[in-house]
Amino acid sequence: PPPPNHSTDEANLTCTMAAGKDRGFEARDAASKALAECSRALPRAATTPDIVKLRAALKRFKELGLDDEKSGGLERAMKAERTLEVWESEAARTEALNYLFQAFHRLDRDADGRLEKAEWDRLKTALNSTEWPHKVIDALWTQLDRNRNGFVEYDELAEYLMHGHRDGHKLVKDITVSPPNQEFGLAGLFGHRLLAGSYQVDFEVSTTKALTDVDVIGIVFMTSSTIDKQLYPHTILEENKMLKERLRHFRHVVHGDNDLGWPGADKKFEVVICSFDTTEDAFIKTIGTPPWLVMPFDSPWERDYLWRKFNHLWKHKADPALVIIKPNGEIISKTGFTDIEVKEQLILSVFDKWCNPPPPTPKVEKEQKAKEAKGEDADEDE
Repeated sequence: PPPPNHSTDEANLTCTMAAGKDRGFEARDAASKALAECSRALPRAATTPDIVKLRAALKRFKELGLDDEKSGGLERAMKAERTLEVWESEAARTEALNYLFQAFHRLDRDADGRLEKAEWDRLKTALNSTEWPHKVIDALWTQLDRNRNGFVEYDELAEYLMHGHRDGHKLVKDITVSPPNQEFGLAGLFGHRLLAGSYQVDFEVSTTKALTDVDVIGIVFMTSSTIDKQLYPHTILEENKMLKERLRHFRHVVHGDNDLGWPGADKKFEVVICSFDTTEDAFIKTIGTPPWLVMPFDSPWERDYLWRKFNHLWKHKADPALVIIKPNGEIISKTGFTDIEVKEQLILSVFDKWCNPPPPTPKVEKEQKAKEAKGEDADEDE
């Protein structure tokens, strides 16, 4: 056999080492650029994604040994760590203020921008009495209402709970994650009372009685205003109106109330509309004069809780949605408005599918549980 070619082997080894050096240089260069990019000053308050990116870039920077004092890397790493501390503080404050705004909205039943003692007392029935005894809730009100005028403004609540009270952050968080009552079933989902087809309190009905013997419940989530309380453009309001008219006709056909004389379905169908408007004018515009049930305007805690319980089902959370559920809360369809976009002769067929949905496959069931778990985590983070 021919003698081994040592020169060729040495050349291949040299090329391999050179390639390794190049890849190592590229990795270090990329890590250095990533740290510089992720730690740039932000034009706004830092958010969780900003913090996650910077933390990952800093970790990679250190893993490659770039945080050495000789090259100036140590100073860069220390600067990035200081930036992380500032950003984490900003994010925590923003999160706390968001929680506080949501908590205040849940308590402010008449949306007048201030809390009365009766509104504050809802905490006694909504929060765990072991962690928050009634005497603690009463003592907090006494400390908040310092001028004894019977009201607490948002700024007063923010100043005291965010800075002046040791457990203020915890109270705010507990309000935002707690249901409005300790009930189960339909009362736990919608609250104790609904309005029968009008926003007037005169038409108030018991939730349990109103939904007795109902086989399928449709929940409409809709709003007519933005987060800063401005009405949506006319085109969006008209689209909402069209969706409600389509649902109204669907409900009439299912109930046997139609011009064609068709018999209704054998099972009972009811609709509950949940507006997440924060002004009464926008609320009235959203619900109109429907033939179905309405969650009252002065039940913001119940409305907010219901919306957050289901809003993980869709990507754009402010868009109108129709969720179809069983009385036990099991979701039948999250695309109700799409489901009912059919010809009149197919309406009862759609309703029959809602009443008799096929059992989910193990794969689909696993995905649904994962999404629901993710949604619950997202609600706590909002």
